[in-house]
Amino acid sequence: MASEPLSRPSVRGGEAKHGERTMDGNFTIGRFGGVEVRLHWSLLAVFALIVWSLADGVFPSQNPGLSDGTYLGIAIVAALLFLASILLHELGHSWVARREGIEVDSITLWLFGGVAEFKDRFTSAGAEFRVALSGPLVSIGLGVLFVLIALADLPTAVDAVAAWLGYINLILAAFNLLPASPLDGGRVLHAALWRAKGDFAWATRVASEIGQGFGYLFIALGLVMFVFQGSFSGAWLAFIGWFLLQGARAEARYVATEEALGGLRVRDLMVRDPVTVHADSTIGSFMDDVASSHRFTTSPSSMGAGRSACSPSPQSPRFPALSGIRDACGTR
Repeated sequence: MASEPLSRPSVRGGEAKHGERTMDGNFTIGRFGGVEVRLHWSLLAVFALIVWSLADGVFPSQNPGLSDGTYLGIAIVAALLFLASILLHELGHSWVARREGIEVDSITLWLFGGVAEFKDRFTSAGAEFRVALSGPLVSIGLGVLFVLIALADLPTAVDAVAAWLGYINLILAAFNLLPASPLDGGRVLHAALWRAKGDFAWATRVASEIGQGFGYLFIALGLVMFVFQGSFSGAWLAFIGWFLLQGARAEARYVATEEALGGLRVRDLMVRDPVTVHADSTIGSFMDDVASSHRFTTSPSSMGAGRSACSPSPQSPRFPALSGIRDACGTR
């Protein structure tokens, strides 16, 4: 499954080098077409699960007569090509986004497929529509290509891999086109709503509510399948529903926060008359005279020569580790 988070500025600084492991569990493998590609550790579990299901169930039932070693070998090949298909799906999003003037931060392959992260918001509803649709079109093209290969007169092992890849890429495209944010279909729906009313925030709220509806539906269906049929696919469907639910809620929260803070300036939130202390004051006098009677987390202090620092109060998370009044916020 592939999805794009609501485009927003990235807060991560710096560029990961080839082969560098990032702090969030991702491993950078390189750049493709100018886009950084990362692998999350959870992808190993997905790869192993795909190989096991293909070698133990799918290929033996659909292509009997081959050896166990052959089934395992073609399962590994099919799993690798499937992950490559997901990467191409995401690269389709990323390359079209770059053509639309949107800077792409990275692509991450993980448990639920792939995520293309953009640093900028879509410039228009048309741009979002084109970016969202590009990924499923890549999957459809790959699906048709593999189906044509499967129809050719090729060895059984090749036919088995091509047939499964054709089927799974077409299923991937169909699933991603569901109008459930943050799936690609949810992006298409959001673009249509944005274009129809010209209100980005309203379109996001509506698309988010629909996405949450799909999330609850998948969770319910998955639990029914798992409890009453003992199907592992039901558990997987419930996990996907949970992912959709969290993604849709995150988009709604992002827009709500943006609306709430959009018109505010620093002066609207700052304390105009803060309680100040002198840098030479003792900790005891600071506690007795300032911290005990005011509910500020920090208090500016004068250090002379135009320099200042911030003193933490007991309400501050830093207070237990207080080693000196000057190290609370630094100096200028």
